[in-house]
Formats: sequence, structure tokens, C-alpha cells
Amino acid sequence: MSIASGETNISTPMCLSCTDLMRQHIKSEGDELYRSNEHLRRASEYMKANEQKNNSLSVKLAVEENAREIMELENEFSFLKTKASNLGIKINDLDCELEKLKSIENKIWSDICILRFEQNELNEIHEYSVEQLKHTQEILEITRNINVYEDIFRICIESCGVGSINGFRID
Repeated sequence: MSIASGETNISTPMCLSCTDLMRQHIKSEGDELYRSNEHLRRASEYMKANEQKNNSLSVKLAVEENAREIMELENEFSFLKTKASNLGIKINDLDCELEKLKSIENKIWSDICILRFEQNELNEIHEYSVEQLKHTQEILEITRNINVYEDIFRICIESCGVGSINGFRID
């Protein structure tokens, strides 16, 4: 007993037959663990193989989905490219219209400047005409105050033989 208990970590002494039984029991548990480990390893390999198959299948599905997405994106890109082209044509048309409008605007501003110049000239002519009218009215008023009968030349001859016109002496 002392030999068997010295070889183990068991604190209680065991006989050789108990030790053999214990060794067989431990060996059977080890074998069972080995078989379980082997089953787990095979199951793991099977899972990895299926995972690779599933991965390749999911990769194929992903590739097909990506191909569909690429086709959709290409179609959308073509549509947007056509739309951009149409918008480019519209922009060019609008640029032409803008140039025409700028030309018309410049002509309008030129005409406005000419009209302002002419307006200033007409204002000056009007002011001059108003001044002339005032002056003419003043002259008219002066002429209204003139008595025509008083301004007739009176020729009279006095006894001394000297004549006078409107009081001025004529020799």
C-alpha cells in the first residue's frame, strides 16, 4: 500500500487493486474524453466545410446582389447623364437668352441716358421759354400802358416861325 500511495496525490493509502481500478476508470474517462474530442473535431471540420460552402453560396448571392445593384446604379447613372446633358443644353440656351437680355438691357440704359440728356435739354428750353414769356408779358404790359393818342406828333408853328414836334423845337 505504501508504494501505491506514494505515487499518487491521494492522502489516503490505497491498495494495488484499488489503484488499478482507479487507473482503469481514469483511462476509460480519458478514452471517452478522447472520443468526445474526436467527435468535436469532426463536427468542427464538418461545420467549417459547410461554412465554406455557405460562405461560397453567400458570396455568390452577394455577387449577384452586387451585380444587380451595379446594373441599377449604371441605369441611374445613364439617366442622370442624359438629364445632365439636357440640363447642359438648357443652360446653353439660357446663357444665349441671358446674353440677349444683357444686350437689350445695355440698349435700354443707353436709351435712358439719351432720354435724360434730351429731357435736360427740354427743361433748359422750357426754362428759357418761360423767361422769354415773362419778358414778352412785361413788354406787352408796357405797351398796354401807352396811350396812342398822346404819342401822335403834334406839329405846331408858333408866331415866331419855329415849329415843334411833341414839344421839341425844330429849326
